[in-house]
Amino acid sequence: MPEDDGGTQIISFVIEAKDKTKNKWNQLNVVESSKTQYKCLRLVEGYTYNFRVAAKNAIGTSDFLQSDSVVISRPHTVPDSPSYFGCSDKQANSCTLEWRPPLLTGGEELTGYSIDIRTAAQWTNFCQVKANLNAYKALNLEEKTEYYFRISAINRLGYSKPLAIAAPVILTKPKAIPLVAKSPMITPKKVEPEQIKSLPIPKPVPKSIPAPILVTKPAEPKNSILYSGSVPSQPKGPLVVVNK
Repeated sequence: MPEDDGGTQIISFVIEAKDKTKNKWNQLNVVESSKTQYKCLRLVEGYTYNFRVAAKNAIGTSDFLQSDSVVISRPHTVPDSPSYFGCSDKQANSCTLEWRPPLLTGGEELTGYSIDIRTAAQWTNFCQVKANLNAYKALNLEEKTEYYFRISAINRLGYSKPLAIAAPVILTKPKAIPLVAKSPMITPKKVEPEQIKSLPIPKPVPKSIPAPILVTKPAEPKNSILYSGSVPSQPKGPLVVVNK
């Protein structure tokens, strides 16, 4: 409330807000003079705002009283539940529990995880592990016993809601893989190469050499007439061929 009402009754308060990145003030509401608190809605997370308020009477509106800058953020809370929780590598007396971090940590850093176990109706704490781990090997369990597990994320403000593995974990010995009997080794029989019979080498047949042909100069006929001159010339054409 103002120290001086200006001589007339205060009738309302004017509330305005401004995004720090902008210069424009926006009026959020005008409330009755009896109210001294107002809840601002529809603000954007991560943005920085300034707020101001002025008193109003019948004559007019006072100067505004401005707040310091305010960064809009969610109030810090306990974290959400881990986003996944499961079991793998089941042995006769152990198994590996695996999980993923929560999507929201409540505005605080995680400090660890808490794992509970039960075999009957009552849950008991099994272990607590560091925040940087995402798996834990559970030892000293009993074979063929139904175990239920659940996990909670932890921050400075407390524990999240637990996330449980839906189905019970039953431990059994891994089935042995049968060995495949090896076939007896069969030694192949030694095959003796067939003996190649040697054939008699045929004796070369001597080639027959034909008797030399003696060419004799024909005897000139007796009383032959001697001619002088050369061979005749080419016949005179044309050469005509008739098909009869």
